[in-house]
Order: sequence, then structure tokens, then C-alpha cells
Amino acid sequence: MKHVYKEHKFKTQTWSQYLDKYLYRHVKDRIEYDAVVKEIDYSSLDCIKITLKNSQKQYSAAKVICTVPVSILKDGDIQFTPELPKAKQDALDKTEMKPGFKVVIEFKKRFWEPDVFYDRSFLS
Repeated sequence: MKHVYKEHKFKTQTWSQYLDKYLYRHVKDRIEYDAVVKEIDYSSLDCIKITLKNSQKQYSAAKVICTVPVSILKDGDIQFTPELPKAKQDALDKTEMKPGFKVVIEFKKRFWEPDVFYDRSFLS
């Protein structure tokens, strides 16, 4: 039977191994832990400035990926300069996100039957 899920990278490795191989090892010397972002200034077209809360350190970059919880954005814990567009603020106001957590567990052997988690009803 042909696999419905065409992504094969995780047949031989985990998310952790994939991220370590293709991302983390290339940036690990530039990661600053326990760094709370105070402000993201994207007023310039070619340089975004990120200011940290506790140390007042400032970083600059051409692009920034913001991956904070919705609650952080809704609470205004990060100041955006200029303010986020009204459409984004309205979308945040309408978004409800319950507190939660993620757990990642890596097993040495698969203990579930193949395809047990896939609903294949759409194939018929």
C-alpha cells in the first residue's frame, strides 16, 4: 500500500535529530537562553531591532520569526514598533487559546501498528 503521508524524513530520524542536523548545530552558538523580548522594532524596511527586557541588549536582523504564545501577544508583553496592524490585533482579540503544554517522547521501537493513527476514509 502506498503511503498517504508523503513526508519520509521521520522514517529514519526524530524531530530532535532532524532539527539538530539541519538547524540547531548551525545556530547553537548564537542562541541566548532565558532572554525575554521587550520590543520588536520593524519600522525600518531593512533592519529589525529586537530589545531584551532584563539586559537591555539589542539585536538586529533582516527578518524575525516570532513564535511566542498567543497569550504573550494578546497581553502586550512585547511592544511592536510600529504597532501591529489593526487586522492582526483584531485577529488576536478573537483568538482564544487555553493554557497547555507539549510533551515530546522518543521511543527506540515503534509499539503501535502502522497507519493506526490515519483516517483513510477520504481515499474511498
